[in-house]
Amino acid sequence: MKQIAWGSIGRGLFWLGALGMLAYGLKPRSSGPIPGAELPSLIVYDLEGAPRRLDTRGRPLLIEAFASWCGACRRSSSTLEAISALGAAHDLEVIAVSVDAKVENARAARDSWPIRATVYHDETGEFSDKLSIRILPTYILVDAEGRIQQVDSGSVGASTFRGWLRASEPLAQR
Repeated sequence: MKQIAWGSIGRGLFWLGALGMLAYGLKPRSSGPIPGAELPSLIVYDLEGAPRRLDTRGRPLLIEAFASWCGACRRSSSTLEAISALGAAHDLEVIAVSVDAKVENARAARDSWPIRATVYHDETGEFSDKLSIRILPTYILVDAEGRIQQVDSGSVGASTFRGWLRASEPLAQR
């Protein structure tokens, strides 16, 4: 009768478990609020410390959550600049909210990256917490009634931005 080498089976099971945990850790996680939900009442701060209640003000709103240390955020800043320029023609307000711990880092990003959108700071962490921001950048498209229409995380392409512009148009114009 053949004897089983339990030591090699144990090592094999160990490595199989380790690979499974690694794969789970690398699995993309969702970020941002659930589409269809109402935008919660939040306060963000401009880079001089003045508060702003985050609302749609009766028109669609695109929010980018970013951080100064985020490479994907830096790379997407030129695309966000382009959407900001087009947003006015589509009555879409575009803002960027820094989740940096220090407002100075948010200022440095605004000043060195091509960011045309108004930049706010998540001074208290409430923005990140209430909107479940876990991946940067995260984009949140909110309609004029304050309902979250779309949430995208990570690097997005020009077709996604064009989709946001179409989604921000009133149904009669589509």
